[in-house]
Amino acid sequence: FVKENTDFCTVEDVSSYKSPMVSVIYFVQNYLCSFNASCPLDNQTRRDIGRALILLGIELQIFSKWAESLDYFIASLDIFNSINGNYHQDIIRATKYIDSCALRLVLLV
Repeated sequence: FVKENTDFCTVEDVSSYKSPMVSVIYFVQNYLCSFNASCPLDNQTRRDIGRALILLGIELQIFSKWAESLDYFIASLDIFNSINGNYHQDIIRATKYIDSCALRLVLLV
């Protein structure tokens, strides 16, 4: 077997980042958001999409993409707020992740 020298995972036109994982995260986020907006979905499916956006945002934080992960958390919070039902735990979880992206004042002594 000969090892091929192909880099099929990196997608330069999706983002300017070199990591293939970041490109995959952006692709999945675009797919989920367009799927959510394209057709009426039941509450459980929309809840699953919101939870998936939270997980994608957490993965972006691993790559220090804090601003992008904040967008994902806000999108998930919007989905949870638009669902009629008792989804307070999901709203609290999304709010905590949004808070984790906030800049904290640091006091240097």
